[in-house]
Amino acid sequence: MTKNTETQITNVQQANEAINAVVENLKTQQRAYKSFVKLQEKANAKLYSVLGEAFAAYTHLMAGETKERNAKINAFKEKLSNQKCQFAKAATEATSLQLRIVRYICGNSITDKTATNYARVIKVAAANNVQNMDMTFSEWVILSGGIDNVRATKDGEAPKDFVKVAKDICQTRNAETAAVEAAADSGHLFSVALIRNNEDGTQDIVWSTNKASLTNAMLKAAGKELDKEETAQDAEQTTIDAEAQLNADANSTTAELVSNEYELEAA
Repeated sequence: MTKNTETQITNVQQANEAINAVVENLKTQQRAYKSFVKLQEKANAKLYSVLGEAFAAYTHLMAGETKERNAKINAFKEKLSNQKCQFAKAATEATSLQLRIVRYICGNSITDKTATNYARVIKVAAANNVQNMDMTFSEWVILSGGIDNVRATKDGEAPKDFVKVAKDICQTRNAETAAVEAAADSGHLFSVALIRNNEDGTQDIVWSTNKASLTNAMLKAAGKELDKEETAQDAEQTTIDAEAQLNADANSTTAELVSNEYELEAA
């Protein structure tokens, strides 16, 4: 066995050992992640349970005739205010009942956004009359796809997938003769069009808008791409010019040398 062969074998062995070490570490992370998932499931179950009690408090306060309901809600607000708990500093007359409940439970341990999300879940659950369903609040949240999915719904109705809606409609939508003109107050000449690529190789405008947010987003995207292209073209032209100058300098030097040689020979 040659020395080169021995070196190659050693290198392969070292590479395999390194890969094995990486794989073993990933296996360890697999176990760690499984542990995390179990902890996350337990944490979610606990959170759903807490929010379930918050929901129960909300439905209790909201139950009854108007006079009775208002009396309970006002008494509840006064009770919380007298306790001077953490939530009170952020509560105003406009603060919803469900948000007051969430803030009372969670205090400063969560952000305002999270508190608002939790309050939203309680509101959607009430709109769905979950308290009258043959299931717990926690079961309803799980069946509804979790907190993030529930808070994104409108009174319990799952939001439409407007990407799918657009695809379905624009698949057979008649082509527009031209895109809409730029908005009169936009200060520019641009609008945005949605193009359908047909099977026969043709293209049709199937929808267009001059809405500022969409047009500006498209202009920004175009600006980034076009700036890259222009920068690349400038760099390419600089290289071409530099090469041309080098060639010109080389030709000039060659011509000068030939001229000098001719003059020496003539002398």
